[in-house]
Amino acid sequence: MLRRDAQTLAAQQRSNLSLTTSNVYSRRASSGADMDLWFALSAFADNASLYEQLARGTNRDAVVGAGPALLNAARRVDTALLNARPTSTVQNSWTSIRNRLASLDQTYR
Repeated sequence: MLRRDAQTLAAQQRSNLSLTTSNVYSRRASSGADMDLWFALSAFADNASLYEQLARGTNRDAVVGAGPALLNAARRVDTALLNARPTSTVQNSWTSIRNRLASLDQTYR
């Protein structure tokens, strides 16, 4: 579920940048900060996918190690958001994901 929501959010940011699958080379001017946010969200979605794969497995040590790694990826998104101009949809969706990540570490707010 986290992976799916993260992928949807990365796709939303990509759409906001007017970068569709068939139009990756859009002439629309995008700020570096907005592109950085898209890259951070895309990386987080990939990391969430890896985390979910590990969580379904039987190696508890791997899951324990993966939690902090996923939170580090989330912090990169948090940092990218500081300089970007995300839409309210992106902001609200990220807030929802962040709230769920608090279950991995109560200090992550």
